[in-house]
Amino acid sequence: MGQELQGLEFLKKHEIVDKKCRFTEPFAFISYSHDAHDAMIVREVFLKLYEKGYNLWIDIANIPYNESEWSMAAIEALKSKEFCKFAFYFRSESSMLKETIEKELYMIKRLVHIGDIVTVDIWENRELNAEEYKQFVLNEKSTEEYKICDTICDIVKTGNSAIRFAKDLDNNMDRLVDIIAKELEKRGVHRYITPSTEISWNEFDNIKAFSYQDKAYLVSDARQAYCAIIDIFKQNHADFQVEKVVEGKTGYYVKLTDGSELNMVNGGYGITLKSVKEIKSCPDLKLYGDVLPGAKEVPVYKTLLRDASSCEFVNFEPESFSDFVTRHKKIVADYKKQQRQNNTRKVPPIPFKNLKIHMPEELIGNRDISTDSWKSLFNMLMDAFGAFTNAEYSAYRQKEEAKKGIKAPIVITKADYDEGKVGCVRYQPIKGTEYYFFNSYGITALLNAMDKEIRYYIDYSNSTKGTQTGIEEVKISYSLPKGEFADMFL
Repeated sequence: MGQELQGLEFLKKHEIVDKKCRFTEPFAFISYSHDAHDAMIVREVFLKLYEKGYNLWIDIANIPYNESEWSMAAIEALKSKEFCKFAFYFRSESSMLKETIEKELYMIKRLVHIGDIVTVDIWENRELNAEEYKQFVLNEKSTEEYKICDTICDIVKTGNSAIRFAKDLDNNMDRLVDIIAKELEKRGVHRYITPSTEISWNEFDNIKAFSYQDKAYLVSDARQAYCAIIDIFKQNHADFQVEKVVEGKTGYYVKLTDGSELNMVNGGYGITLKSVKEIKSCPDLKLYGDVLPGAKEVPVYKTLLRDASSCEFVNFEPESFSDFVTRHKKIVADYKKQQRQNNTRKVPPIPFKNLKIHMPEELIGNRDISTDSWKSLFNMLMDAFGAFTNAEYSAYRQKEEAKKGIKAPIVITKADYDEGKVGCVRYQPIKGTEYYFFNSYGITALLNAMDKEIRYYIDYSNSTKGTQTGIEEVKISYSLPKGEFADMFL
């Protein structure tokens, strides 16, 4: 169980900025423990619900500017008679022993304007229930802890129904968020969607929605918007030729809703669509940088590797990761130079297959990390580091970056990365397997990030464990389909 971080120090360290509760409309209060396990889950739930437009009060997003008033902030929120509708209590091994939680729940129960307490079970031991844990506390914990637990169980009865994150939802975060959203709607805390801002083709990478013939469509990223716009045009204009959108074949294609295929561009979606006069000059098509009220989610268009099943692959034997990075960067640079000389900016996609990194035993236990894409390889690498590292590595890394004067760019969450809102990544470990990612694009940028992370970890391992692992001991192997680009690797 993670150690509880108390008071203002915890709030400042984990502050969520620009997501404060709106006290002029209905909201729900969140009561939870600052234990590492609980805080990680609750933070993600809060961020996802806030992004959907729900109004919530949580301490780490509502720290008063006057530090002397921080301890009263929760009380003031709960006493908001007109707008504080109900509370969520995230119940766990930690939260059932916290005096601060006991006091919050006691107050919530006695404030007549608060409807009820919705319990969300987030036990670390998925087989636990509140009654069993109460018995455990009685027999194994101190008298003081049992008194706290007993009071909490008197306020939130152990037999009451609860949203069970592990047992019923199998720790599926999206399902948990959906269920909590329904509880919010049922109790009068409705989504607030800000008026959408129309954007130009030059801002296409920031697209969140578009409208066509008075119908609104929600998209997750520029690629999905690109596919959806073309698909809708195709459905509404029998004479619209999809071939106009992309010249020649690319390595990837997308299947549209009618089952037909569309060649994919390698980025620059807005520029590409802008060049198609039927689309550019269409008065019925409008682009937006925010979510449109009532927008319908477009289908997830499946992107495929063209002729992947019939491709003959060249297998490259294991080599030093650093050698590969150096060689690959030179290959890409040479190819781009050659393309510029040929008066074209097109660079083909690089369909790596069977990617594998072998990490020596001294680092992560003689483990192979393998996948079919660079992004998932990097994510698996980070998960492997997360399983064998701790907060000391994070502190070491930040200290080393500070020495070099590296200033961190704006962070985005792991959820943004998983949902495809960013391209390739550079990351900063926080704790466990939770990461923050930084914007970055292209395989070369991702290789740089992986190279840097491996070097940091080797330096850390050598300085703390006395090992003598070098970057040349980290091996990589992969496959490429035969062809012009693969030949350049030989």
